[in-house]
Amino acid sequence: MFIAKVYDKLNLETFTMEIKKPLYIVLPLILLLSGLFFIFGYSKRTKFGPINLSVTSIYDTASVFVSDALVGSTPFKGQIKELGDVFISVKGEFNTYDTKINASPGTEIAIKRDLGVSSNFSSGQDIWMEKVSKGDTLLTAVSNVSGIKVLVDNVEVGETPLTLSDVKIIEPDKDHKLDFVKDGFEGQTINVKTRKGYKVNISVDMFLLPIFSNDPDIPLLSQSTDSLKIYGVNAPEVLAANISPKIWASGITYYKNTRGRGVPEFDYYVDEDGLVYLPTGQELDLNSFEGFGSSTVVIGYLSKDREVLSEKAASSLGALTLGTVSSSGSTREKTAQVLETGTDFGLNVRSGPGVSNEKVGTVDVGATVTILEEGSGWAKIKLASGIEGWVSSTYLKITEPETQVE
Repeated sequence: MFIAKVYDKLNLETFTMEIKKPLYIVLPLILLLSGLFFIFGYSKRTKFGPINLSVTSIYDTASVFVSDALVGSTPFKGQIKELGDVFISVKGEFNTYDTKINASPGTEIAIKRDLGVSSNFSSGQDIWMEKVSKGDTLLTAVSNVSGIKVLVDNVEVGETPLTLSDVKIIEPDKDHKLDFVKDGFEGQTINVKTRKGYKVNISVDMFLLPIFSNDPDIPLLSQSTDSLKIYGVNAPEVLAANISPKIWASGITYYKNTRGRGVPEFDYYVDEDGLVYLPTGQELDLNSFEGFGSSTVVIGYLSKDREVLSEKAASSLGALTLGTVSSSGSTREKTAQVLETGTDFGLNVRSGPGVSNEKVGTVDVGATVTILEEGSGWAKIKLASGIEGWVSSTYLKITEPETQVE
């Protein structure tokens, strides 16, 4: 009996020890794992924390897309939780800007755009940060046009593309003013704050000036008249970029509407080839156009030579006015003689081009008339009496005005 009790006591102590033994091992493991989970959770929130995104569109309102998903409209402020390359689109009424940015968690992406009317006549800034090793402070600047001068706190430090690491220039944890300058382009100023252990990335798109940057007073050509003001528009950088007159015209109009710096209010544009454009850049159909009329019209001449109209440009403008503008600067009327029609009343004059239009009068065979417009086998004429109307070109012998050389 005594032996049995001793045996039972030994078994109980052994059992208790067996239970305590794993607890000595497991408990510290549980505490260690709990700590690791806490640390991991904290580091995860830090490492994978959201990126703040701000998008601004000046002069208009634009839609903002992140990874093809609409997130709002400008001015926009939000957060990005995904890591790696982020695709951002800013879509305006006439133009769209797309970019791909890889920023570090816990930082900010700032985008500011002037969407403009084309890739040349638009501008903007993208700013984001990346974590770097060794606690360095870096700044990089790139641009859509190489050779842009960069000034940091009013001191020129180089040209794009550019990388700066000198803490004497980009002192960490300090606000810096950066200026981007180049002849023929609209300058930009950006304020950034550097951070120790991070690289500040700046991408700049420069707005190409659509007018001669060194001459804000656009010259009035000598071919101008009281009713037709012709300005010689010249921009060497635009010509060097081989931008089409259509885009150039729309760029001037956009620049005038958004900046308004000494640019006339052009009604139309004409190029060296005689093509005429509306302010939107749309090419004008000369055959269906009814003419400028008698009010004052302002023309922008898009050419390398902004002093004298080309023959083709002069001819096109002349066809759209009451007379014809010669390349020498004189204005002469285009006339025609009425040919034999085989009738006893001469030639019918109608209210519009076509036999279905109402007859407004007649003109005698042999009479000389002034040509106002031409197109599709018909001509708009003006009689000596002042009556205007349309006649068939078949019965006209048109005399082209001679060019006066001064």
